[in-house]
Amino acid sequence: MDTNWRRINKELGREQPVEKADEEGWKDEDLGGAWVETPIKIDVPFHSQTPFPGHEEFLAGTLFHRPLVSVIREKIANPAVHPHLHYEPYELFWQPNPDSEAVRVHGELYTSPAFIDAHRKLQDSPPEPGCDLPRVVVAMMFGSDGTQLTTFGDAELGPVYLCFGNESKDRRSKPACHAVEHVAYFEKLPADFKKFAADHLGGKVPNSAIMAHCQREMYHEQWSTILDDEFIEAYRHGIVIDCCDGVRRRFYPRIFTYSADYPEKVVLASIRNLGFCPCPSCLISKDRLHRMGKPQDMQQRRTLARVDDAQRRAHVSSARKLIYQDEYAVNSEAVEKILKAESLVPTDNAFSKKLSPFGFNVFDMLLVDLMHEIELGVWKDLFIHLIRLLDAVDKTLKYELDRRYVVSLHANGPF
Repeated sequence: MDTNWRRINKELGREQPVEKADEEGWKDEDLGGAWVETPIKIDVPFHSQTPFPGHEEFLAGTLFHRPLVSVIREKIANPAVHPHLHYEPYELFWQPNPDSEAVRVHGELYTSPAFIDAHRKLQDSPPEPGCDLPRVVVAMMFGSDGTQLTTFGDAELGPVYLCFGNESKDRRSKPACHAVEHVAYFEKLPADFKKFAADHLGGKVPNSAIMAHCQREMYHEQWSTILDDEFIEAYRHGIVIDCCDGVRRRFYPRIFTYSADYPEKVVLASIRNLGFCPCPSCLISKDRLHRMGKPQDMQQRRTLARVDDAQRRAHVSSARKLIYQDEYAVNSEAVEKILKAESLVPTDNAFSKKLSPFGFNVFDMLLVDLMHEIELGVWKDLFIHLIRLLDAVDKTLKYELDRRYVVSLHANGPF
């Protein structure tokens, strides 16, 4: 072999110059064109027992993001993507032979009941005055996952991704199709926040409650920036785009799904991490978690589903009034009395604040994260732990578990 590894290692290790952002904003050809830099400011509360009570604005960082409307325009106007976009949903059935009953196939978002329902509601709604263009739902599917950049240290990256459900998941899963869009890189509270807080606390380090509150505030402030006025206007009135087939259409963005691990999911839902009601989708309490999978549990998941209604928003608003106007501590008894029963937190949810007037329910977009919750971590670790408990009680119990599983599988099938 003639490979010169010394030369390759030298080239890879050579420091590359970093281009500075120009006046138009942060640009990167590989990430999809122009990016925008927006300063992120949060309001930090200090309760009445601190040396400097009240609240003060803190410049928490800079969000690098792409305007969602420009991402949508770029996607739809791309000639290479156009043949693969589905502008109208449909139901898909499988019928192996003429004598058998047709079976509904669920696989793509554009064949799902959720997409069909959104399309129907859009077509039944009053059109824009003087506009007779075809109206199309743009199915947006977000995902994010914090990334540790180094083996040692705390350097992290918080990318936010966007896929379009109008495109087949077969293409979305292939890196060569470039179907996943980078739309933002989230920031966390900077290191100098503790000094800022300590200056207002008489030199004391801020406790975990105020740190957690300000992290949530920063997270949702960044999402409020992404869900900007241009996007909300498009959500309400649509975006007119000349498509590659020569047809002019009006596109209405709709958020269908958000994929994230549990720690980020609770921040998205504005609930407490492993609180009294730990689920981001329902209000089942911890003392009923042992019923998981039973018929009663499945029924309660529907009857106790979380809803972003006026009552929930009123609870959050009341708690924020106590904190920011009446100068109560974030974790004070008065605040806990309002929020603890449903594991809520005193944070204005960006999705609720921006999209609830359109009937959007933030809890409906949160998906089961198969990678983190099943394949890599939570359920796998829990199952292994349960097997160890069985082994600790009686070495033969794991074989009884296998036997019961096989009996159930033969009786009910794999699903």
